[in-house]
This record gives sequence, C-alpha cells and structure tokens, in this order.
Amino acid sequence: MYGEAVKGIGIMYPFRYNRGEKILTKKNVIILCALIILLVSGLLLYNLHNKKSIIDFSKADITRAYIVDGNNGNTANLEEDDLDTVYDLLKTVSVKSIKKEETSGWLYTVNFEKEKNTASIEMISSTIWEISGQWYEVSASDGEKVLKTVTKVANK
Repeated sequence: MYGEAVKGIGIMYPFRYNRGEKILTKKNVIILCALIILLVSGLLLYNLHNKKSIIDFSKADITRAYIVDGNNGNTANLEEDDLDTVYDLLKTVSVKSIKKEETSGWLYTVNFEKEKNTASIEMISSTIWEISGQWYEVSASDGEKVLKTVTKVANK
C-alpha cells in the first residue's frame, strides 16, 4: 500500500502514496503551504519577542539622571527638560540582543539613578550599546538620533 520511500515514516503521513499515485495532490499542497506559513509566522514572532525596549521603568522612578562623556570623563546632569527629551527618545528605541563584542572605549553613558539601583546605557557606537551589562544592537537611524541628542545635551 505504501511506497518503499515513505514506509514507516510517521511524519510523511500526508504524503503517503500508492504506486503510480501522485504525491502532490491538492490536499497535500494545502497542508504543505499551511506548514510553511506556520514556520514563517513562528520565525517572525520569535524576532519580535527578541527585540526589547531599553526603558522598563517610569520617569517618576528617576531620582537623578546624568550623562558621562567617554572621550573626556565629563559628567553632565540632566535638567528636567533634557531628562524629558532623552527619556522620551530612549523609550521609543528598541534593541536586539547580541553577543559581546571586543571594543575599546565608548562614546557616552546615560545613567538613570532610581531609589535602589542605577540603569546605565553605554553607547559604544551608534549601533552597539551595552545596557546594564548586556550587549544590544540598535538600528542606525535610531542610534544616530539618540547620539545626536545626547551629544547636544552633554555639551551644553
């Protein structure tokens, strides 16, 4: 009843055939398309869940915010209007986790002190950031926009 190539293979059940019978019937093509759609959907969902927002706390939780310039070590405290600008901009950026890369130095670090801890966003480059010990990739457009704003605020 079954062809020798698929005899005993449970996963090939929808594709069983008798000798001389077509394997790719309309029903089998529909099943195959459904499996491909499920696979692609799963990959897209995985990619969406692999990205995360940088900011996972409220602005009201921040007791102090400051920027450290990686070139010279200068520190600039963020006043209320600058804090609003930087916080709101960082809130819109999503990042994707990557493996740690070998680098030397960094451009800026944005620190948000909260009651019990400090959240640090270290900008290695416009596209590579270290956030509280984890390495992330940022889109070039988002990274450049944030870097431009942070540079402006730090050099006031």
